[in-house]
Amino acid sequence: MKKHSLYKPKERTIPLNSRLWQKIREMVIARDQGLCQVCLKRGLTVAGTDVDHVNNDGNDNDLTNLMLLCHECHSLKTAQDMGKSVNWGCDAQGRPLDPNHEWNKPKLIPKRWDDPKYDDNPFAQVMRM
Repeated sequence: MKKHSLYKPKERTIPLNSRLWQKIREMVIARDQGLCQVCLKRGLTVAGTDVDHVNNDGNDNDLTNLMLLCHECHSLKTAQDMGKSVNWGCDAQGRPLDPNHEWNKPKLIPKRWDDPKYDDNPFAQVMRM
């Protein structure tokens, strides 16, 4: 029977059971102080267990591309990387953590002085310069 999955594990340049990966993992844990970085944004203190490749490239082992996550957050991120719909919850202020949420998208605020109906307004003429 053929398995259908969008997520395909890749060959890694540094195997996860190697000493080099264990050293990299220790550095990430120390840098992130052993805490899940997504939960930290929510205002929660949860121990991190999984080192995640932010850009989903298992060969990009630069420390800026690695972050510590708890198992639950790592599973959510993996599901999102696979194209599934995921609810990330909110931060301590109640703002959605999902970067694709409409509240986190930049809003285009029209400049009133660009509106042709303000052509005779001196303030609008100065603001257009």
